[in-house]
Amino acid sequence: MRTLSYLMLAVMVLLGLLFSALNDSEVAVDLYFVQWSASLGGALVAALVIGFALAGLVLWLLVIWPQQRQLANARRAIASPKTPSRHDTVDR
Repeated sequence: MRTLSYLMLAVMVLLGLLFSALNDSEVAVDLYFVQWSASLGGALVAALVIGFALAGLVLWLLVIWPQQRQLANARRAIASPKTPSRHDTVDR
């Protein structure tokens, strides 16, 4: 399974390089405070990678991290022995 994942990653990288090589016309990238020129393919691949990275960060911050904390709290609650409270004892 891991070999298949590495193979798919290599194919995606090669397709990205091919896409970048086929779209070699120059474009100006203007980010308000900085401007540079890059190839069209390179700029598109960079935007795609940055978009995936930002989406992964947002997913981790809003979904995965809170669930990890909730799971850790649940594991701690299960692992700690229950201390008797005053409502657990019955006075006779």
